[in-house]
Amino acid sequence: MHSFAKLLIILAASTYSSAYALTFPVTPNNDVVGKVITFPAKYEDTFAHYGREYDMGAYSLERANPGVDPWIPGRGTQITIPAATILPQGARNGIVINLPELRLFYFDNAHQVTVYPVGIGRAGWETPLISGATVTAKAKDPIWTVPKSILAEHEALGKPISPVVMPGKDNPLGNHAMRLSLPGYLIHGTNSSIGVGRRVTHGCIRLFPNDIEALFSVVPVGTTVHIINEPIKAGWNGNELYLEVHPTLEEYVMTPEQSKVSLVNILEREIQGRRANIDWNLVHKMMIQQTGVPQVIGTGM
Repeated sequence: MHSFAKLLIILAASTYSSAYALTFPVTPNNDVVGKVITFPAKYEDTFAHYGREYDMGAYSLERANPGVDPWIPGRGTQITIPAATILPQGARNGIVINLPELRLFYFDNAHQVTVYPVGIGRAGWETPLISGATVTAKAKDPIWTVPKSILAEHEALGKPISPVVMPGKDNPLGNHAMRLSLPGYLIHGTNSSIGVGRRVTHGCIRLFPNDIEALFSVVPVGTTVHIINEPIKAGWNGNELYLEVHPTLEEYVMTPEQSKVSLVNILEREIQGRRANIDWNLVHKMMIQQTGVPQVIGTGM
């Protein structure tokens, strides 16, 4: 059986339940949260299992473990769980969604950040960038009124759907949804966890059922929402300078020269005149590999 078909069967038969809460304190002079986890795989392990266990999206695990079979990693194969990240630049309040890394950051009023994997809009249905949107409404067991564009898509595929989908197992919004001031867009759950951590939606932000339930319970109406595009991030953890590189989205692809300019600008912003000893060979390697795993590239001097 094809590995993708196996993924569908396993996820359809399982209930997502994460044992790894990614909530961290936000402290001055520290831009890095979490910790990269490594361990040898067991014979029964799969990436789907790791996703449920560590609250990780599909693409994040695949990028962090290049060349590893997501269904048969192989007993003893070294596995990397990218449970560390550099916090995005700019506003660190409310909800910040960084599209290239397929992660949502919720900054609460207790100087904490919780990090969730998300699914985002696929090609042709791209999730837009936005600054200063807000959560305008919240609904438990939401009713989905299907947009005309999605109805038309299904008609064209010969798979018509009802214009109104009631709460239940067939509702792709899952059991919780939060409406944004950006018309037509939601942050919601899912009835198909396979899409979390991938580009599969019609533009909305999709979370694992347990994650949206947790987020829904703490996010008040009026919360600010920023949707950003930061494939390259840098930041300090004490005296150590970190770099994190994700593949660019199709709609924001940069030329090699543009990537170089972007990298230099980001590092200059972080260094801001202070002396730093940087491993440029490692930087070059990271820009090529784009694993999404933050690494120390230098130290302050």
